[in-house]
Amino acid sequence: MTSLGYIVLFLAGVLGYAALLYRVLHRRAPLRDIATHAAMEHLSAAQAGRTRDAR
Repeated sequence: MTSLGYIVLFLAGVLGYAALLYRVLHRRAPLRDIATHAAMEHLSAAQAGRTRDAR
C-alpha cells in the first residue's frame, strides 16, 4: 500500500473517532439539546407571526 493509502486510512479513523466522541458527548445532555431545538422552533414560529397555540 502506498503512503497515500495510509494517510487516507488514518484520516478515516480520525474522523470515525471524532464522530463517535461527538455522539457520546451529546448523548449526555439530550434534554438540553431538545429544549434548545424547541426554543429555536418557537422563536422562528413567533418571528413568522404565529405561535405554537395558533396552529
